[in-house]
Formats: sequence, structure tokens, C-alpha cells
Amino acid sequence: MKKITYISLLMLGVLVQACSLEEDMTSRATREDSYNTADQCKAVLNSCYDNFNAFISTNFALMVEACTDLWHVNSNTPDAFCDISPAKPGCGMNLWTYCYRGVMRANECIECISNAPISDEDRLPLVAEARVIRALYYYYLTNTFNGVPYYTCMVKDDSDLERIGKLGRTPANDIRDSLYVDLGQNAIPVFEKYGLDIKTSEDPENRARYALGLMLMAKFAMWRGEWERALEPLGKLEAVYGTLDA
Repeated sequence: MKKITYISLLMLGVLVQACSLEEDMTSRATREDSYNTADQCKAVLNSCYDNFNAFISTNFALMVEACTDLWHVNSNTPDAFCDISPAKPGCGMNLWTYCYRGVMRANECIECISNAPISDEDRLPLVAEARVIRALYYYYLTNTFNGVPYYTCMVKDDSDLERIGKLGRTPANDIRDSLYVDLGQNAIPVFEKYGLDIKTSEDPENRARYALGLMLMAKFAMWRGEWERALEPLGKLEAVYGTLDA
């Protein structure tokens, strides 16, 4: 009987301790302590890739590739209409939501990693990579919706979020021009400086760096009909990959 009473009291003590309202906050990461080392910065940057998996799906492939009646899909699962109006957002609403989540994360990485107490050799390529990722999200947004709200600042608090939520739509070509300049001035030279001007397949971490940045620059220029301007990034791509007839 004494043994049963002892065990009961022990279990009661465990339950009381487990139900304590005192919360241990020591394990919770904050923005201030998430960018103190190169590994921490890279870990946060990795999260910028997550949202691509959320919208690149069968419906997305239908929307961007099956643009004519030449492609027939014999399935009741995919949304073959891919309505993207506000009344019937379909696949488009997922793309809008997840792309802007990616933009928000990339903007934070650009600002916070730029101020991180790590070496330039670690910091600058990570910031340049975040710029490429941000440009890719806007590439999908402008290709799908044309003009969209455009911002490149970090969301620090609710007031920033409220202000950004009220932004109007910037013309797609203005966004593409801004991103072309940003990549050309702030990303591509960094990759070249630190020996990352290589094929994506040769990148040991297979990250969104030099080649993708050049491809996006060329796309942005060609969308605007600026063929001569597209030749600069295309020339650098040719230097890396060789000519198509090689």
C-alpha cells in the first residue's frame, strides 16, 4: 500500500510540474540571434527556397506550359482552367501567397545578412544569392499577374506589414528593369569575385547563384523587348556553358 501511495504521489508531482504555467523562453530563436554566424545565415537563407515547393505543382505546370490545346491532360485532378481571378483564384492564389512569403524572407535575409558579424567572403555571396531568389519570385509573379505590388525592404513590424499591404501594383516592366539592375550590380559581380561564376551543375551545393541570376537578367530584358541589353548576361552564360552548337 505504501508503495502504491508513493507512486501515486510521484505521478501527481510530475503532472503538476508538466502543467506549470511558467514558460521557458530560452530555446526560442529571435531575429537578433539568428544571424551571428555563417551557418546561421545560411540556415535562414535556406528557408527562402521552401515556398517554391508549395506552388510548383501539376496545376502550376498546366498554367505555365499547357497554354494551348496541343497539350491534353486526361485527369480529373488537375485544375485545367487555372482560374486566377480574385473570384476564382485557383492555382494563382497559391502562387501569389507563397511567392510573397518568399519575397518577404529574401528581403529579410538581404538586410540581416548584410549586417551580420561574419566575413565578407561568407556574407556577400549569401546576400547575392538572396537577391537571385527574390528576383525569381518576382519573375513568377510578373509572368502570372503582370503588374504586382513591389517592395524590397524588410518587414520589421506590423506597421511595415500594414504599409506594404496597401501598396498598389507596379508595372511589370518597371519591376523587371529594377531587378535587372539589382542583379547586374549587386549579385553577378559578387559571384565573379568569389569564384562562383560556374555552372549550376558544378556548384557543390547546387544553389541559386550565378547562372540563374544571368538567366533572369536575360529574361527580364527580353520581356521588355530590349534585345541588345539581353546580350550582356547571355554572353556571360555562353562563356560558362559554351555555344549551343558546341
